[in-house]
Amino acid sequence: MIEVHDVAVHAVTELEDGRRTLLVVARVNALAGGSASLGLTVELRSAAGTLLAVVNLDPQPVPPGASLVEWARTVHVPTGAAQARWVADAATTLAGPLWTEPVGGTIGDQPRPPRTPAPVPTSVAPSAPEPARRSARPRAPALPAAPAAPPPPAPDRFTDAVRRPWDEVADQFAPDSLDIAGRDRVRAMLKSDDPAEVTAGCRIATATGWRTTVQAMRRLLDHPDAQIRAVAATGIGALAGPAMEHLLRRRVEQDPDPAVQAAAQAGIAAIASRSRR
Repeated sequence: MIEVHDVAVHAVTELEDGRRTLLVVARVNALAGGSASLGLTVELRSAAGTLLAVVNLDPQPVPPGASLVEWARTVHVPTGAAQARWVADAATTLAGPLWTEPVGGTIGDQPRPPRTPAPVPTSVAPSAPEPARRSARPRAPALPAAPAAPPPPAPDRFTDAVRRPWDEVADQFAPDSLDIAGRDRVRAMLKSDDPAEVTAGCRIATATGWRTTVQAMRRLLDHPDAQIRAVAATGIGALAGPAMEHLLRRRVEQDPDPAVQAAAQAGIAAIASRSRR
């Protein structure tokens, strides 16, 4: 298991095309008992908290006893980026996933100004006695207004992905378009008892290139619903490496559903194509 204590984010080394090197350092405690990996999603925000960019950092192996994990990624840091918020994705072969969500951080070369505390008065002057008031006829209390019924929540793109055909909503999920809240939503969809939600979760993870979900899709290859097995095979083919190819071959050889076999065969071809590059 990995314990993530804190994360430092620094934007350094401005390049000629305006991009910068984003240096991210996580202070961790890697407990003995098994190998693990750690990935991060970093949100770059303005001083007011407005989301400016999302950077996904690939999982790195963390051996037992390690204390630091570092990433150096060349990205375009938007003008005005002053804060960084992150979520850590740590998975081990023993304890499963561990999710932590620190409050926030500051990009190293653009610190936020410290807040100045309000002055505390040392003494209080005595107030003058309040003059006597005339007695007045008491007013009848006003009747409380009837509470207005809250408006129904507007459907979001995740709800649309479940209720509407995928080809009508797929263009709403571009690569690296999930923020931390969106990833939490997809994680819940992949664990749902509703086959439509699980199917939509696999498709969203695949469309956004979220490779960490491969482990969840691996378990879904044995799901009783054939459509879920097919979209999981497609997702693994799009996101995984050659180490997952044997799982897809098993679906080709043993799955009773032709659609699952075809999806697994296409996934194998996609993995092989990336390996030849």
